[in-house]
Amino acid sequence: MLPRPKRNWSIARQSCAGSAGPRFDSHLCSAVRRIRAAHIQNSGDLVTATKKDIRVGKTHVAEFGSKAMATRDSLKVSAVRLINLDGFSNVRVEDVTRDAGVAKGLFYRYFSSINDITRVVSEELFERVLADARARPFNAGMEPTYEWLYDYVFVTVEKFVHNRGLLACMFELHGSFPEISQAWQSAAHDWNLHLAAFVERASGMSADEARDYCYILGAAMEGILYQAAVRNTPDLRKIGESAKSITDTILQLWYRSIFLKATPERPSQRGPF
Repeated sequence: MLPRPKRNWSIARQSCAGSAGPRFDSHLCSAVRRIRAAHIQNSGDLVTATKKDIRVGKTHVAEFGSKAMATRDSLKVSAVRLINLDGFSNVRVEDVTRDAGVAKGLFYRYFSSINDITRVVSEELFERVLADARARPFNAGMEPTYEWLYDYVFVTVEKFVHNRGLLACMFELHGSFPEISQAWQSAAHDWNLHLAAFVERASGMSADEARDYCYILGAAMEGILYQAAVRNTPDLRKIGESAKSITDTILQLWYRSIFLKATPERPSQRGPF
């Protein structure tokens, strides 16, 4: 039997007596009890493990098993579904837990609020968009320029169009919710840089020109998504019917702007121009 790490427990008790609030204190002390059972001796290890286990207001966590993570995933799926159906401002914690089939109290084991779970699912959507973008390296010898551009934009537009309510929520919270703003800006920056590397090679622009150009193109794409997929502007209603129709519109604008010529003809293409 290992000796009880008295000095470490003094640090842990001080943490549990902190000013973060009763919910934090309860979770932290619970984590400390688990660590104590594992006989962690070093004070640095104790504090580090505690911080890893408890991240207040953030997505949690090393402490949960597969069943708990399945519950957390179920809550996220329900939150996305309800935000898409009813709009962010109409979704409450009890709505999410009811849809997920779990007790309301379990929600707060994983998320601190509706804003918190919205932040998590928004960040994960951005991550999937970036993963798809990075999975498409440009190879001029194998893939036509227009096809690469089209597919690059389509996989992104498709994800947002399939999550129109969440997209509307991100536009709504963008200025007032710093975490979502930062995640969006970071994802858009990386997405545009990947696009800029393609534009530089395909068009002959300098790296700086391509980068600046793609920031503008990305901003134009956000505007089209907002007007056609979120605001449902009457003049753009036909464009916003599907991910394909939005992509067709964006690509015709982009291609003409970058290469100063019309897009190649595609049998399936039915753009507005």
